[in-house]
Amino acid sequence: MPERADYQSATLIIRRPASAGTGGEPASESQNIVVWKLFLSSTIGDLKEYRNAVKDALYQYSQVACFLSETWLKTHQPAVQVCKDEIHVCAGYIGIFAYWYGSIPQGFSRSHTHLEYDWALEKWQTASKPPMMIFMPEPQSQAERDLREKAAQLIPTDQQQQAAHSELLSKFHEEVTRVRMVQSFKDQEDLCKWAITFGAQWNELRPLSAARGDLELVEKNAGTRKITDEQWGLLGRRQQLDTFDKILNHISLHPDVPAVAILAHGNEDAGQRFFLKKLVRNRRLRDGQPPRIGRPQFEQYGIQALVQWVGDSLGVPKGQEIGSITDLAQWIHNQLQTQQLCFVLNQVSRLAGGVTAFYRDIWQPLYTNLHQLRERQPATHRLIAILSDDKDATDLPGTVAVDWNTAFTAGDFAYLVKLPVLGEITTDDLLEWFEDLGVPENIMGQRQALVNVALNRAAGVDGTFSRVFDRLNQIELLPEGED
Repeated sequence: MPERADYQSATLIIRRPASAGTGGEPASESQNIVVWKLFLSSTIGDLKEYRNAVKDALYQYSQVACFLSETWLKTHQPAVQVCKDEIHVCAGYIGIFAYWYGSIPQGFSRSHTHLEYDWALEKWQTASKPPMMIFMPEPQSQAERDLREKAAQLIPTDQQQQAAHSELLSKFHEEVTRVRMVQSFKDQEDLCKWAITFGAQWNELRPLSAARGDLELVEKNAGTRKITDEQWGLLGRRQQLDTFDKILNHISLHPDVPAVAILAHGNEDAGQRFFLKKLVRNRRLRDGQPPRIGRPQFEQYGIQALVQWVGDSLGVPKGQEIGSITDLAQWIHNQLQTQQLCFVLNQVSRLAGGVTAFYRDIWQPLYTNLHQLRERQPATHRLIAILSDDKDATDLPGTVAVDWNTAFTAGDFAYLVKLPVLGEITTDDLLEWFEDLGVPENIMGQRQALVNVALNRAAGVDGTFSRVFDRLNQIELLPEGED
């Protein structure tokens, strides 16, 4: 199996409040700051979404004042040694294990994930309360069904290799379930709940918290502040954001248009979820209830489940029957008399048939029904749908999705309206983003130095969005105190 060099960790910086110094004087910086790292271990091919969910849950859980920053480290050093060194300096370990054993590095008999678990056990073997937590899917749960399906796509098809994989996985699970820090989870939401619980218990695992629990956590890396999700959502997105505004501006010229579906393409690992969060904060979407970003569960991602999900996302009361698109359209039309409605559907490609199927089986009949209802009874507001997909938009037929232009007629809004597809990141994109963030011109010498790193100019210019995003995640851009 091939060797992988990707792993994930998180950095916490802990310091006493300014009053913690002796004699009432503020403590010095060297006295205040202690760096903590959590090592998050899991296979990537099947558990990527679950990893991100845990990271987001820990970050958003304000009651533990916990600031986590995901770091994907890619190095030319052997991945095994890098992971071992990282665990050695970490203050805690979280493992998420399912049904894919993972890749085995050359010269070893165990997978990366199995080795990381061994090193964590070895590090804290003498601790009475080892700062470790293992999460595994609960039998017969939503998580088990979802993750077994994903693992099936990764397990070799050769029967002999399948048997070898089954034996390795079984032995690994036997080892893991013998320890006391294993917690089962039913789905992503349940996993996040338990991760938050572990985050809360982290207070008891910090040695310095014994001093009256008067420690506070601040952002990643001493002397820097965190870049917000909304700020990440600005990177290279100016044209998309401007087009989004123009679409919503021009729709006001057509009072007979009941709805608009805006299609945004982008890589989930390259800021797409940040971009979606930026979109839902747009002031034009604040006339109704705040939109949520989501999708149906993977194995339920069919047409009927999607109709139900749209209704739930828009606020259809529990217990009210929505058996068809006609029922959904009637409920939406009634609501549009008093408020704007909006839903954000993520990962449209998971629907069988992708964007084309969504348009044909969901949007076209929904729009047609809404238009007919609006002709009989005018409504003040509209339905706004935002669709996110990571597939290439160039092959969609004009009978499904259309590019935005200012010559749009009312009839054009019946189709999905595409935002511009992301191109490569340019120097202008970076400089504009640095200016929006307020990055000082003298940090690391010049902004030019940041541009060189982001575009990897040392090895030739590479503006691929996902790679630029990864490089920027490893750069300290914002000094503490800069707003």
